[in-house]
Amino acid sequence: MFCGDAVGRHRDDPEDALIATEKFMVERAAPYLPSTVIIAPHHGARNGSSAAFVKLVKPKVVIFSAGDKFHHPETSTALRYLQYVPASSIFRTDRGDDEGGTEWDYLRVPGTKDGYNDDNVDVLLKSDHRYRVFYLDN
Repeated sequence: MFCGDAVGRHRDDPEDALIATEKFMVERAAPYLPSTVIIAPHHGARNGSSAAFVKLVKPKVVIFSAGDKFHHPETSTALRYLQYVPASSIFRTDRGDDEGGTEWDYLRVPGTKDGYNDDNVDVLLKSDHRYRVFYLDN
């Protein structure tokens, strides 16, 4: 599931609050939401996903397309996904980058700035429902 910059809730809303895109999907498309792989909405921002949405998606793998100066993925967002998948099934495009603040510390290396285009994630989905998600070596 490619979520782009979809917003699921306001930053300080309760975890199960729903707005905008996620509200529409949860209320009108719930049977179609379960997904093997999700690219987390809004780069892992706190307002990028709601607990209700993540519960319906039931991902097996999560990818945070993150980095730069916004402290993504945020710890609170990662914790939401960790209820359904182990940390080893969460990939991020900013491994090693230390933005500090509210950024999730998994795979973060203190004092490190992440290089550009060095944490590419490949997703292979097969017609027999097998899949493989991995970091590409650069």
